[in-house]
Amino acid sequence: MFGIANTFVGLSEGMAKVWLSRPLFCYCCLCFGRNCHVKEKKEPPSLRFTINPDKVYRMAMRTLNTSAGILEVMGAPLTGTDLRAYVMSGGGLTVKNFKPSFRSKRCFLIFPIQGSERKGLVSVEVKNKKGQYDLKLVAVDIPMASGPDQ
Repeated sequence: MFGIANTFVGLSEGMAKVWLSRPLFCYCCLCFGRNCHVKEKKEPPSLRFTINPDKVYRMAMRTLNTSAGILEVMGAPLTGTDLRAYVMSGGGLTVKNFKPSFRSKRCFLIFPIQGSERKGLVSVEVKNKKGQYDLKLVAVDIPMASGPDQ
């Protein structure tokens, strides 16, 4: 998980300085959704190899809004913002057993989230396998009032 967080350090450092610069800060990470497959509707063949970041955002928000642990910590109505950063990787052509095939694309998405009690930063990793989105990671960083040592 440190490797994923380290990937977004350059992107999230400016955002963290703006709204997470409180004197008491705690890193609390909640991970779930390891093997969450979402069956998509019929799509054109060109969309089978791409990832839509807006769809990933909606999937992550749906997952967070149905998680009892997140709702208990952050407060009931979770809202996101239009501020999002994402990085696409993979999707190249490869040869397996003398047959050409495409590599699966990955999308790393990071965005702020706000509940009725606390704010947080969400990191999402999604892999596109044959037209289906596979949530590999959904992590929420929440600043806590008790201090950074927890």
